[in-house]
Amino acid sequence: HVVTGAEGTARIADTADTTTASIDLAQHGNGVAATISLDHAPQHDTQITYTVNGVEHTAVIKGGETSTTADLGNLVVSNPYGTPTSLTATVTSVNNDSANFENVSTGSPTTASFTPEPVPTTASITGVDTVEGTKNVTFNVALDNVPKDGTATAVITVAGKDYNVAIGADGKGTLTVDNPNAEDVYKDASGLTATVKSISGGGYSQVLTGAQGTARIADTADTTTASIDL
Repeated sequence: HVVTGAEGTARIADTADTTTASIDLAQHGNGVAATISLDHAPQHDTQITYTVNGVEHTAVIKGGETSTTADLGNLVVSNPYGTPTSLTATVTSVNNDSANFENVSTGSPTTASFTPEPVPTTASITGVDTVEGTKNVTFNVALDNVPKDGTATAVITVAGKDYNVAIGADGKGTLTVDNPNAEDVYKDASGLTATVKSISGGGYSQVLTGAQGTARIADTADTTTASIDL
């Protein structure tokens, strides 16, 4: 007589496969978005903790999906020189209680450099009013952002002639030209107009030129005397 019905169980152990997290940064205007990914989908909604330049954030990857994208706001620093902003993003933890992975790696940090949207620098020019017979006419040039490296050069056009004007660390410069209105006895007040033609140097990402300024040259009151002889 043989007794049967005995049972035996073979245990099938897991192998320790690793799921790795990664993070990427993308620019939109001066804004930045982070895309957090897992190379295997979690079984349930899973919270991911990450940092961007040391500031902590959280995001959720839904069960059955492998990535999510979060808008981080305007992290690219706006400036008139186009100086880029460097950002480093790091996944610091994955909530494995909900993901149910055998093993999780937070992966490696990612670093990216982002150039801001152009900020225009505006050049302006004003004339200093004077009177006929003075030697010179003066124009003051100004940029509304100072030169990044402390100097720039403005090309100013007056009466068809170009002049180079040094712009200092304060964003200002002065042009002095000959007064075309000589002393005389006639009513001939006039004006002299200068135009900002171009700006070089200064490290600017964009400069708005074309501004004009006029110096008024007033008459002096000279007297003409009549005489009679007999």
